[in-house]
Amino acid sequence: GERALVPRARVRVAWAAYAAGRSATSLATGAEVFCMAAVGGRLCCGLWSGDIQVCDRATLAEERRLAGHTRVVCGLAVWEGLVISGSSDRQIRVWDPATGRCEAILWGHAGGVSSLATCGSRLLSGSDDGTVRVWGMR
Repeated sequence: GERALVPRARVRVAWAAYAAGRSATSLATGAEVFCMAAVGGRLCCGLWSGDIQVCDRATLAEERRLAGHTRVVCGLAVWEGLVISGSSDRQIRVWDPATGRCEAILWGHAGGVSSLATCGSRLLSGSDDGTVRVWGMR
């Protein structure tokens, strides 16, 4: 039979101050933010412009912009210190956020890449073309 997950008790979440002791912090990106991922001491934001803004997690100061996508960045995932981006330009890019270098470009979707997830040594990508692809990461 089917099983449902039922919480045993209510969980109360207390939001703590994150940057520089402030209770709320704003990050100026200059563009609409579509997705985010934390990797190491960095926060990466996928932007409408096609760029990925890389910021220091403690101060939220911008370190660099990763440029290469030609359309909106719709999904970000993290794997072994790298950030992986999917865009409506149909590309998946693998970045080293510490250096800003694009390590690889993956092609295979006929439509824009709308979501990403990592599972062990595999990357899963969902697309507007109605497919999910599974990629081996090495």
